[in-house]
Amino acid sequence: MTENILGIIANKKDIDNFESKIISKDGSQKIISWNTRELTNGDGITLGYIMIGRDITTEKKLHAEIIEYIGESAMRLKNPVEVIKNNMDELILRLEKGECTTEDLILQIKIQTKNAEQIVENLHELNKAVSLAFDDMPAELKRFLSE
Repeated sequence: MTENILGIIANKKDIDNFESKIISKDGSQKIISWNTRELTNGDGITLGYIMIGRDITTEKKLHAEIIEYIGESAMRLKNPVEVIKNNMDELILRLEKGECTTEDLILQIKIQTKNAEQIVENLHELNKAVSLAFDDMPAELKRFLSE
């Protein structure tokens, strides 16, 4: 891996956030973000390079978990909300055609309200699970998700 990084440096003067995977001494895999800067003297002659690597494994893991959370949240919202929308559209059509009594209307609104309440409950459960799963999450965000 070092040869690969050195080859990249040879072709570019400065590198920002070049990511690579390494195996640490304990055998765990780490993701490192490398930054390099060329060192030159006053005449523009290259003296060497400064290379700094930063472990971004935790950041990458959290990023992937947040993307997964967003995907699951969207899924939990999309389908039920579409069902409510379709039911309400159908109710509007029935009202416009005069095929719906006041009692039917009240019943359908109550049913759709219960569906919306279930969506909110599902999101609260998901948010609580996420706030408990991330130790590195800021306290304000944990509070927001668990309310």
